[in-house]
Amino acid sequence: MVFTVFCAADVYGSKWNLSVEAPKKPDCKTLVELVESAFEYEADKWKPKGVTGGDLNFHVSYLALMEKEKSRGGKWVYYSGRRVNDELLAEMEDGVQIHAHQLGVLDTCSPLPPPRSTISWRLVELYGFKGPESQLIPALFFKFDTRKTANITRETMTEAFPNPKPSMIKKIFSLADPHNLGYITFGAWLELGAEYPKAVYAVHNHWIYQQSHKGADAQARPSTKRRGKTTRTSSSKARPDRRKSIEMP
Repeated sequence: MVFTVFCAADVYGSKWNLSVEAPKKPDCKTLVELVESAFEYEADKWKPKGVTGGDLNFHVSYLALMEKEKSRGGKWVYYSGRRVNDELLAEMEDGVQIHAHQLGVLDTCSPLPPPRSTISWRLVELYGFKGPESQLIPALFFKFDTRKTANITRETMTEAFPNPKPSMIKKIFSLADPHNLGYITFGAWLELGAEYPKAVYAVHNHWIYQQSHKGADAQARPSTKRRGKTTRTSSSKARPDRRKSIEMP
């Protein structure tokens, strides 16, 4: 199962909170690599207008566990606590909230936003995809993520197919979304490709087939009658009556 941590950080002067995934509980070094990969992808995607220079190089100084306590108003307030190391990481559960501190970047006191899904290219390497698979399986995810939210839903997968096949979509979600969350993340999609490659290739082949036949008329257009005469809606010429060429003995 995919292991997920929620990681907050300050980017472009505001607080972000991303869902960072791993094939299993990682060590601290791998977690830092996944965090950096996820934030660099988002920073490039949401780079504000007017920001000069190249892509943001997101470098983690250290990760810290986010602690929380109730304020006088009854709201939960998060603050940075113990530094994450391999020992602490071994005790951490799926869905824990952490904070990425960056050298030279001031941590704001902005409220912690809800986590959002994202893409981490380091995941492709951790799942062991090589050669064509390392490009095909991620590419399919982006084709089915038609609303660019880093999630595949039944609706977006339906939108990706000219003639969607409900039974196929239901099968994919039964494999990739066993907890019925209603969406498939990038990590869950890669896990599907690693554990059920035939299912992913079947979806790919079905999508290719439909795209190649997109726009083709599967059925002949019906004829219509006008002023007692039969006319065809098709612009093609009427087929000759083959019966006239048959000679009776």
